[in-house]
Amino acid sequence: MSYNVTGFALKKLDGFTLPYAKLLEMTDCDVTVNDGNLLFDEFYPSYVEIRGTLDGDRLNVTHLHYSGEGSGTYWDEFENLLKQSTGTLKARIVWEGGDTVEVVTIENGVITREEL
Repeated sequence: MSYNVTGFALKKLDGFTLPYAKLLEMTDCDVTVNDGNLLFDEFYPSYVEIRGTLDGDRLNVTHLHYSGEGSGTYWDEFENLLKQSTGTLKARIVWEGGDTVEVVTIENGVITREEL
């Protein structure tokens, strides 16, 4: 059993992009397209969702959520995706219902974590 993310609150999303090819790889090419908006929600953890618009080989992320069963064991792989990002994302993450609460900030692929 993994130590899972049970709460995720997106605090800031500014010019945040992810590599489109890596998202396709991680979701076995399962993407939903609706009016130019792409939705990736077929990841190993039970509730991961990434939405955005395509700009060349990058996804301009408009929404991101990460939690659910399997999120603890998948975190390293997800972090590898975040290391390939550009722009800024800041989120408050709750692990196992409050055992640990931290703010994770990603700026141009550099990840910092601050425990609260």
